[in-house]
Amino acid sequence: MTTVMNDKHPTPDPAEDNAFFPSAYSLSQFTASKSDLSGAHYPTPYQGGRWKILVVGADERYLMMDNGTFFLRVIIPLKRFCQCIILIRQVFLLILLHFLVIQ
Repeated sequence: MTTVMNDKHPTPDPAEDNAFFPSAYSLSQFTASKSDLSGAHYPTPYQGGRWKILVVGADERYLMMDNGTFFLRVIIPLKRFCQCIILIRQVFLLILLHFLVIQ
């Protein structure tokens, strides 16, 4: 019998059919609670005045893998942040439209 940390089977998502979370083994081997980049060396580091952020977007909550199964790819706080930005933009456009119609 395998222990929880050595279990390499993905965890089924009870909310969706044929969708899975990473196995306990994957999470223990390939992720860390904190990234240690203190010894990192980059041959051509970014020299701009602002930080750059890579955003990977998808239309669906689950991303289909090559083997036909689905994998959860949502980062909930980021999703909520993006929804707030969209809402603020929509409210701004409504206010702008209101003033244009009144004028």
